[in-house]
Amino acid sequence: MLKVSFIQRLVIFCKDSNYIAAYSELIYKKIKKAMQSFALSLVTLLHMTFNSDKVTMENHLQHNVIKRQKESEYRLIH
Repeated sequence: MLKVSFIQRLVIFCKDSNYIAAYSELIYKKIKKAMQSFALSLVTLLHMTFNSDKVTMENHLQHNVIKRQKESEYRLIH
């Protein structure tokens, strides 16, 4: 059986720890990127939802204004 000294074990442990730390950092970066992408998608979706309601309401109000103008013009003509 091969004898491994304490120093050699320590060196191996440090190398393994560095690999684990590097791998953990890689996973963290991927998760962080995925979460940022998800957050951006969510913000975009909410923005579209609330702005579409706003646009719909503006269109509704504008339609009412045009309708009143046409009614007024009709009354003036007749």
